[in-house]
Amino acid sequence: MRDAGLKRSRLSLHRAVKRNAESGAHILPAPGKARRRNEQLTGKLCLVLRDHRCEIARFVSFERGKTLREQARVTIAWPDRLDPLFQKERKRITALDIPCEETEKTLVFRTATMSLVLLKQPFSFKLLDADGKTLYRDLPERAFEKDHLGRLSHYSCMDRDKDHFYGFGEKTGHLDKKFRRLRMSPKDAIGHDPETGDPMYKHIPFYIRVNEDRRKALGLFYHNSYDCVFDLGQEISGYWERYCYYQTDGGDIDLFLINGPDMKDVIGRYTWLTGRTILPTKQSLGYCMSTMYYAELEKDCDQEIYKVVDKHLQEEIWIDNFWLASGYSSGEKDNLRYTFNWNLRRFPDPEGFFAAMNAMGINVICNLKPGVLKNHPYAKYYEKHDAFIKSADGTADATGRWWGGEGRFIDFTGPKGREAWKHLLEENILKKGTKTVWNDNCEIDGIEDRLSQCDYEGAKGTMEDLKIIHSNMMAYTAVQATAAGTMSSPTTASWSRPRSPTRIALRSLSPPKNSTSSAWPTSKKPQKFCCRFSNGVL
Repeated sequence: MRDAGLKRSRLSLHRAVKRNAESGAHILPAPGKARRRNEQLTGKLCLVLRDHRCEIARFVSFERGKTLREQARVTIAWPDRLDPLFQKERKRITALDIPCEETEKTLVFRTATMSLVLLKQPFSFKLLDADGKTLYRDLPERAFEKDHLGRLSHYSCMDRDKDHFYGFGEKTGHLDKKFRRLRMSPKDAIGHDPETGDPMYKHIPFYIRVNEDRRKALGLFYHNSYDCVFDLGQEISGYWERYCYYQTDGGDIDLFLINGPDMKDVIGRYTWLTGRTILPTKQSLGYCMSTMYYAELEKDCDQEIYKVVDKHLQEEIWIDNFWLASGYSSGEKDNLRYTFNWNLRRFPDPEGFFAAMNAMGINVICNLKPGVLKNHPYAKYYEKHDAFIKSADGTADATGRWWGGEGRFIDFTGPKGREAWKHLLEENILKKGTKTVWNDNCEIDGIEDRLSQCDYEGAKGTMEDLKIIHSNMMAYTAVQATAAGTMSSPTTASWSRPRSPTRIALRSLSPPKNSTSSAWPTSKKPQKFCCRFSNGVL
């Protein structure tokens, strides 16, 4: 690592290579003075076995003394502190011994399908296929850096004419992201531009690169939850070969290189590492009706919904699901959103409403939000159960911007927050007659103090590291009681919008209930347009 001062002789490097606990893994300590005084970095180099083939290489750089975390993976090779929480989801793999060949300039790890080459000086990696052709290589002399702000960067060589980049989860614009600069910092991006808007709602630091001459796909997955940036050739410097890079605000450079050769092979191995969705129900693939309007009337919203459903049926448009917007939970006096509260002026009989919709074969999907305003009817309940994210010093509840004013937020990284939420979900939503919920605004981007404290299963962590984990754990909590989905991509209503959500769905690799689009009108004039639902696209 350039910044870690990895300048070793052949002898010292040879002595540094030790066996690791992961499949075919070797530990490569790389101590040295970083730019920040008294700071040292180290690393792990791993080759991972799957289906008797070694197709995944992992390199991790981290500060000496830190513990490697596996919070985003279901397939792991060593004990992790979150194993008890995810004991039903995780799978432990068996270690594999892959020999290391050393030359004066390199360390080489060979499998039947690829060779991972570590160049000692300057420190960098390259990946070769079985024929010895280059699939990937770091930017020499600038592969890994740490700047004065503590940001970590990883630079890769790119062919500006022939390389193409796909993935990154929920992103706008064309499928090929070459020459884009993309930021992973989830926001409630309501009204975003469907061609250029960024950042969006989700954090998925994974992409597939393909060279049009070689036509072999390679996946890169950065296992890091901090906000980050991907520059895919937008930046150019005359001092270096053409490059692309990943830069993260903190954490580690924890990179998985996932061999193809086909895209479907890369996707299969990526989801093997991180988890796959269950087979969706037939009903979830059907037509979904969604709008904010019908839950925002002054009273008797249920009756208006029945009329709209009846009109659909008269036109022989069959509805399988109805996404119930958050207006059902609004306070009767202030019209502010209070999740798990029922506005009885708008829905006088919630149980009767669910029963009527179920009788018509329509599954109602209720909107849920993780923010809690000052006058929320269940604010005292959450305080009693110590359910909120804390201030940086841990002495008070953290506060942040929210719909309707200052809010506090459920800490889904700890059992107290999850159990308090789960109880109200069961009592106030599920027992009234539905089985599916819709997690909304779960980016929790309103907490501006990123040092705010999270429980993190008793270990304590900060929002700078765990912000995106809350949305995953909010969904995980709901799944313990029912099926769940998260809202993505609400955009403005116009003729130019329909194609963009389909592109997003093709990139996201998201579970079917995780990718629905709604519209936010920019004009009171009637708009006739298609609002897509990408369930089943993948």
